[in-house]
Amino acid sequence: MSMQEMTAVITRFQAATDALAALGARLGMGEGETVAPEILAALDDAERYDCVWLPSFFFRRKVLATALPKIIDATLPGGHVVMAHYEPPPDPLPRTTMRLRTIRDGGSVLDSGGAAELLRGAGCQDVHSLTRTWPIPFGFVTGRKA
Repeated sequence: MSMQEMTAVITRFQAATDALAALGARLGMGEGETVAPEILAALDDAERYDCVWLPSFFFRRKVLATALPKIIDATLPGGHVVMAHYEPPPDPLPRTTMRLRTIRDGGSVLDSGGAAELLRGAGCQDVHSLTRTWPIPFGFVTGRKA
């Protein structure tokens, strides 16, 4: 990865972090408080976003299932919800360690099938996995709002 590419990634990460901080402030969270599942429950935007990135490894499956209808409501017609999930390495020790950390930190251990099931269950259409061409251990499943 070049320095320019790394700078672009850091800039996008900072923008996402700033957006989460602004949402937390809007919901009355103090500085230093972590982003909790309540943020998803408090989402009340309607047809505002053309693409929503949802990292499943930060939220329990039940929270995702409850929040997805609100997330889809917040998505513009024809917009996409992209759910990220871990794709751990095949070696049993790192795979188990990644699962343990994810669960310990309050996230979901979903594979592409589990992510697709949640998106379809919430009403997304054209649900499919993106072909993985990157080295990081994430997979992405996308669904479109009708």
